[in-house]
Amino acid sequence: MIEASTLNADEYYILDVRTQHEWDTRHIPGAHHLELNQALKNLDTIPLDKPVAVICHSGNRASIVASSLMNKKVGDIFNVRGGMQAWKQ
Repeated sequence: MIEASTLNADEYYILDVRTQHEWDTRHIPGAHHLELNQALKNLDTIPLDKPVAVICHSGNRASIVASSLMNKKVGDIFNVRGGMQAWKQ
């Protein structure tokens, strides 16, 4: 896990797995959006050229995607602790 306060798109591939409405309301600049089901169907399209930080509202959906990525790929994959609730920027 990583802290939401440490996220930036220069260092991490930030994957937001929330719904479209949640994304439209607020998201991290530079993040990439794939809703949970789409992310799970498209794990092979997620690049690993830098660490992947998976985020959702509170961490539950992100943990599903992060775990699935870890099972399929080798690389630095993180669930963001506290999700968007913890991101204060």
